[in-house]
Amino acid sequence: MQPALRTALLAGLMFIIALLLILAAGTADTRSMAPGTSVWFIILGIGSVAVIVMAVILYASLRLVKGFHDSSSSLIGTLRALTPMPVVTLSDEIPEGKDGRLEVRISGFTSVPFGQVTVILSPPQGLVLEKDHFVLPHLDPDQTKSIWISHGPAPKGRHVVGVTVLYRAGDRETVREFTRTVSAGIPSEPEPPG
Repeated sequence: MQPALRTALLAGLMFIIALLLILAAGTADTRSMAPGTSVWFIILGIGSVAVIVMAVILYASLRLVKGFHDSSSSLIGTLRALTPMPVVTLSDEIPEGKDGRLEVRISGFTSVPFGQVTVILSPPQGLVLEKDHFVLPHLDPDQTKSIWISHGPAPKGRHVVGVTVLYRAGDRETVREFTRTVSAGIPSEPEPPG
């Protein structure tokens, strides 16, 4: 909302509220009006004040959310520039007790392309993967590649899979290690970032 329009709207509402309060005070002194009329004017005045207060709180909340969105977008952009790294996620759920396929997604969380990206998976006992590593020759910024890996029958439960990522950003080689959880036969839980 433009500042001039917002000021005019606020001034108009304040004038109406002041008018309602003056009328309420005036009717309290005169005996010619019907009984209870001044109560209605007071209720209208208080209701108008409450509406204005709620509108101001809503406006301030929206400004706060917009400011948070702008600052978080700026922070994400800065992190992408300072710490380029591919983000690796696995399927949240796989079938229990039968063969299936595990999806491995690799996303380029950076503003520069990656050179060779190698992903090595270390599954726990009970989760047998057909292939435990693969190599991408390059990964462009904001590009996502999905690799499907066949797996054998997995027992019911949560399986913690170790993930090692070796990648080249510019002339620098980096290694990151973390874990991802894959659920078999039970609902998956949200994965913490990392």
